[in-house]
Amino acid sequence: MKNRTKKSLIIILSALCLQFPSVFAQKYTPEVRRRIEQVETNLAGSVQIEGVPNWTLEERMNFYNVNGVSIAVIKDYKIDWAKGYGWADIESKRKVTTKTIFQAGEISQSLNAVGILSLAQEGKINLSADINNYLKSWKFPYNDSTSNGRKISTINLLSHSSSIMPTYFSGYSNRLPIPTLDQILRSEKPAANTKFEAVGPPTKLMTYSSGGVLISQKIIEDISGLSYEDYMQKNILKPLGMYNSTFDQSLITFKEKDIATGYYDDGKEVRGKYRIYPQQAIMGLWTTPIDLCKFLIETQLAYIGESSKVLTMESVKTQLQSYASNAALGTFIQQTGDSRYIDMWGHPEGFNSMYYAFMENGDGLVVMTNTKMFHSFLREVTNSVAQVYNWRGYYNPMVRQVEQVSNEILKKYIGKYSANYEYFTVMKKENKYWIKIYNEFHEIHFSSENEFFVIEPETEGRFYKNEKGEIAGLEIKRGASYKKVLKVF
Repeated sequence: MKNRTKKSLIIILSALCLQFPSVFAQKYTPEVRRRIEQVETNLAGSVQIEGVPNWTLEERMNFYNVNGVSIAVIKDYKIDWAKGYGWADIESKRKVTTKTIFQAGEISQSLNAVGILSLAQEGKINLSADINNYLKSWKFPYNDSTSNGRKISTINLLSHSSSIMPTYFSGYSNRLPIPTLDQILRSEKPAANTKFEAVGPPTKLMTYSSGGVLISQKIIEDISGLSYEDYMQKNILKPLGMYNSTFDQSLITFKEKDIATGYYDDGKEVRGKYRIYPQQAIMGLWTTPIDLCKFLIETQLAYIGESSKVLTMESVKTQLQSYASNAALGTFIQQTGDSRYIDMWGHPEGFNSMYYAFMENGDGLVVMTNTKMFHSFLREVTNSVAQVYNWRGYYNPMVRQVEQVSNEILKKYIGKYSANYEYFTVMKKENKYWIKIYNEFHEIHFSSENEFFVIEPETEGRFYKNEKGEIAGLEIKRGASYKKVLKVF
């Protein structure tokens, strides 16, 4: 963590008071307020430049064009603090508060898994049995030529090891007809998805399958006799105390002032303010960081046998196993040094969110934004929290030095580069040089005349010349080797 001078800190905190007044209106102890201020002034990428201070939250929100963000931090199995920043809706000038609900996207799958495990805990389903044992009005159409006679289990559905297509679903405009779950499963209009089929047998390798997860939604409805949103509200969300959360796509129980509008990173609003996701088990959850923290804390406590509001210790242990690569049931297991944690990322249209929760201690984080973008901003917030809360082994940045290169040399690198459907654009803006990676522009830092690196996402490369001394392309580092990308103009 970079130390700042007292004068600089006063300037930064004064600016934050003006930009984010809600941060300082909350009743937190001086110690918690100090941690909040540190998190807000220590955003960092996986690479740090020697002598350059970390960023402020305001700086990075402006850089990535993030309209609104809501953060909640878990410390010792409790919510340490939660704050909202920026705008929930720009047109109506509604600010983000801790009660603002966001679309959670794929994070929905974590709660969906709890719904399935609750049925298994009650003895109503066997997680390892054929899914068709529990499907009533619709059955999965096995094809022995692709599935090799092997049956798909609910574990396969939740761990993305079912080999079921479709792999991904988009949402629907709220101005158009919305298909029912049965119409989606049968690929009937107005559903826009391809048919459900297995393209191979169940596997121990994780291959993302939204279609597989969606079938678990049908299992919940068929076994419980309730609509999916009613089952989840009654049996999962309410017992967890998640009163500002819902799978009901009508949002009928929420006031407009508490609903975030989705935006793209160019500032444009999602048509209709947000998408509708009848694929509720995959993308349908609306929630707040505080509510997600309640779920994560309960998971952490149940994992060590200290609580069982919904799932027992045995059921949570079942959930948090690696079934296919690092895929558990509705979440993913990561390892940093000797610390294990679960994480999940959500990116529905116009939103971007993530959570982290350590399995062996009571620390964690939830960040939700109403801007569709690459994950860099969320990672930078996480890195700041990791520094302030001393997450052991999580944040170990590479410290790099920057070489000053003349503009005469640098301007020759401007142009477009392409190879095998991978595209890069190098441009100059505001006396800095930028490269477009994954549809986002990132500042280029040079370690020599032709070698460069990008802080986030961590990227290294070098420009090379042809026999005439002209810039012919660039080479992007991929592991231990470099991939050539030709300059096209």
